Amino acid sequence: MRKYLFLIIGILFISILNSQPLPFNNESSFREYVSQNYLSLDPIEGIWRVTYTYEGYLIDQYGNKQIPMSFHTDTRWIIYRSGYEYKSYDSDYGMIASCDGALEYLCYSFEKSAKFGIYLYSVIDGTNGYQQGWAYLSDNTISISRTYSKNDTYSITVQKESISAIKLFPN
Repeated sequence: MRKYLFLIIGILFISILNSQPLPFNNESSFREYVSQNYLSLDPIEGIWRVTYTYEGYLIDQYGNKQIPMSFHTDTRWIIYRSGYEYKSYDSDYGMIASCDGALEYLCYSFEKSAKFGIYLYSVIDGTNGYQQGWAYLSDNTISISRTYSKNDTYSITVQKESISAIKLFPN
């Protein structure tokens, strides 16, 4: 009985830590938040200029490449701590990256690894499900690259995405 009580208390504690509200309403209030908490910030927290490149193609049931797809976009992320992980807020497109509540189209989050500057990168995509990769932080830049495939009855979708980011604030 005590074992279950400790388990329930632990789950409640973790969910409270992980469901903290945004510490800001917009980019200027985030800058104020950073100024007040500068000494306690993790190096990944800040405002980032993000370049996102996506390439993919469909392989039909006969092994032929079909329907090549690609796009490139630039945006700005605000990465902030929320409990034990770091979530990203897309300041150009709104709260696309909110991992709370209903499934958003794209949801990016980061968790520290045992090695400094390396984070477990997770993305929930409304169409492809859940994938993970590694994000590497070095000299105010983040590099993320992942390749994944999705199988269905008649085809395989192969996708490769590359994300690079440069930290704009704080430096």
